[in-house]
Amino acid sequence: MHSGNEPQPQPEAVQRTLSIKVIAYASAIIIICLFLAITAANLILTKGELQEIRRNETHSSLTHRDKTSSLREPSRNSLSSFLSLAIFNISAILLTVGVIAYLVRFMMRAMGMDFQQVKILLNSLAEGEPLERELPTPRLRETAEVYPAISNIQKSIDKKRQLLEHQELRDKLTGLSNRRQFNIEFARAYDFARRGTPVCVVLMHLDGLSKLNENQISQVVKILGKTLKEHARRVDHAARMDLADFSLLMFGASPEGTTPCLERICQSFHKYQIEHPAIPEKCQCTLNCGYTRIHAHRDKNAAEVLKRAEEALLEAKHSPNRHIVNT
Repeated sequence: MHSGNEPQPQPEAVQRTLSIKVIAYASAIIIICLFLAITAANLILTKGELQEIRRNETHSSLTHRDKTSSLREPSRNSLSSFLSLAIFNISAILLTVGVIAYLVRFMMRAMGMDFQQVKILLNSLAEGEPLERELPTPRLRETAEVYPAISNIQKSIDKKRQLLEHQELRDKLTGLSNRRQFNIEFARAYDFARRGTPVCVVLMHLDGLSKLNENQISQVVKILGKTLKEHARRVDHAARMDLADFSLLMFGASPEGTTPCLERICQSFHKYQIEHPAIPEKCQCTLNCGYTRIHAHRDKNAAEVLKRAEEALLEAKHSPNRHIVNT
């Protein structure tokens, strides 16, 4: 799984990203500055024009010719000022539109590229593919803030996948391994035995469940599961195969040491049944065990080992005095 290698965006790359808010604020500041510049230029030009007109009106003592020429001169100045002001305003407006268009284009392009990256990451999650160790560097800060959420989704998916796999390999009632996990562990045990490690395969059967109701059956099964957990060593592997069938793989155990261990398991199981208030004495179950050792050179395959263990268990079921049989 990927619990130890969660993809994370690079912190330095995140710090270098731009924010949509920053771009919007920059656009607003540029527009305000240009508006103030245009307003100030208009006021300056208008004030200059008014001062020129007032200056010409003060010369009322001039001759008619002088008045005519002086009136024409302000007209030319007014036209020139108007044209200058119009050109300035148009240039300022075009500059503003150009800057805004560039910022909008940059923002749309950055958003498009970031959204494409997010789409690729989400598709990878949907298809069950692991994310890369280092996520691609985003262009916008808003996208960088989305990446941790994607990483959290990846972690959650991994945890739930591990939980499902664990549940698929475990018996819900006892917490022991189920038949599927036993098959995996038995193949491993068979391989160890062929390399020289002593391994005993124990098959167990609960006899007397037919006398119990559903709740009592659950309690008896839980008691046996608890007993196996207490007596099995760390290297051993206990499993629930079916409703009344259990198994135990004992690594490094000899036939001489296996029988006393199984006797202790049977005694503890009987004791826990007596102590349980929901199980009457007349409804207590017995535990039958059949086991065999995996022979490295004599056994041709794993099926022969299981067949011998099943034969030993069958003999224990039908024997009135022996509940533990070794073949």
